[in-house]
Amino acid sequence: MSLHPAAFMTALCFFTMRIITIIFQALATTLSELIRVEKTRAILRIFFAQACPSVFLFSHREAAKKRREPKLKFQG
Repeated sequence: MSLHPAAFMTALCFFTMRIITIIFQALATTLSELIRVEKTRAILRIFFAQACPSVFLFSHREAAKKRREPKLKFQG
């Protein structure tokens, strides 16, 4: 008993689409987790800026200084 070619192609197409759907669902879940983490970070950043502004501003000033300071290259 052999499988009809059209039935075989239909089954193959179904399983291929199912695999693609699973992959896209996994990607969407991962992306939504990343977005949620970023939102949480932003909320925490705002909260700490309100709760202890001096520490928050100090850390931002230090980070800004480090960005502005030229990198010293080894002369030799």
